[in-house]
Amino acid sequence: MLDAEWHSRSKYATLRVVLEQIPAQALLKLRSSFVLELFRAFGDFAMTNRAALLLQQFLASYQKQATIDLGAGASEQAIEEACRGAWLPAFLSSVLDEPSEQLQRGVLIFAVPSIMRVFRTCTVPLVLALYDDGVQSHSALQPDHLTAMLYVIYNARKVGLLTPATLPTVFAGTFGFVVGNTLVTAVVWRGALTYVRSAIQIVRQ
Repeated sequence: MLDAEWHSRSKYATLRVVLEQIPAQALLKLRSSFVLELFRAFGDFAMTNRAALLLQQFLASYQKQATIDLGAGASEQAIEEACRGAWLPAFLSSVLDEPSEQLQRGVLIFAVPSIMRVFRTCTVPLVLALYDDGVQSHSALQPDHLTAMLYVIYNARKVGLLTPATLPTVFAGTFGFVVGNTLVTAVVWRGALTYVRSAIQIVRQ
């Protein structure tokens, strides 16, 4: 089933059954490229809902095993940090490494909420990873970095991780010049995808 094409609907249902029997870590031992392949499946809009459900189940399974490994006293943030290596590189590759616009949109619109529903402390690490990639790889933020940042913040607002009241505190000292930008403020306060699209169009000019 791991070798089946990602446009096969039965693949998602079967893998979800598999994840009920074994931890995500065991699945990665069988297929180290599994997460990257799953992210790439978001480029097919006919599969995004199935991919989102599978991604969320995979991450929840990975989190559960990491919690056991770290022990009962581990904080939510420590658990998220321990799991980050399993999904963050694949996420960055899927939205920044010259992706098709359809793949980028699929990951940002459908995959990011799945990540946030499992890892409730991932908003700042996600944005900082995008920021760091822009500064380190390109010496400055590129349109794709800003696009992804805007969608991350929008989705954090959508799933209830950010509110207008908590935004300044959450992002204080990280990338204030971006968060303080009126484009981002409009996205967070108004909470409408049309504002994200408008912001992206302005950023890309």
